[in-house]
Amino acid sequence: MHRRQRPPEGKHIQILKAGWHLLTLINEILDLAKVESRQVPLSEEPVSLAEILLECQGMIDPQAQQRGIHMTFPRFDIPYYVLADRTRLKQVLINLLSNAIKYNVKQGTVVVTAPKALRDEFA
Repeated sequence: MHRRQRPPEGKHIQILKAGWHLLTLINEILDLAKVESRQVPLSEEPVSLAEILLECQGMIDPQAQQRGIHMTFPRFDIPYYVLADRTRLKQVLINLLSNAIKYNVKQGTVVVTAPKALRDEFA
């Protein structure tokens, strides 16, 4: 008889966050009238770039590991915020990262950067 192994404690949190993100996206897609009329509302707010990149990294890491892709993300010395719809930004970043992994060579590299000039602008 096989016993189901429980994922490590940190994995539970990643799975939960990914699940909530998918639920948010599904709820928005289900409202077809808004999508078809191109009236999906944007909720602009200050979003921590470091935080959203860390969340995306956690969600995309399993896919990268599966293909042996090494991923590098920027570190921010100071808090850096962008004015964006958090869900849409995350959706775009995950899509870009997923494509970077999918269309990369096995054992390849994906490097995410933030230009120093942009970071210095808010220092």
